[in-house]
Amino acid sequence: MKVKIASRGRARGLAEGTRKHERSLHGHGGKRKGKKTVKKQGKRQKLMLTCKVCNKSVEKVLRGRTKKKVELKR
Repeated sequence: MKVKIASRGRARGLAEGTRKHERSLHGHGGKRKGKKTVKKQGKRQKLMLTCKVCNKSVEKVLRGRTKKKVELKR
């Protein structure tokens, strides 16, 4: 079993959310109004488990939220 930390890929330029955000930045001002008063929440760490024999990969989400990245020991 091969283990690696899952990472986000490059964002697609034509995705709906990206286009919506670009539209909101047009016109006067250039930025969205208001300040966020939300406390940031930690992400759940995800591991990709890959079988060495058949090359099938499975996602494993670790319990609990954390600000720090997971460290893999060799």
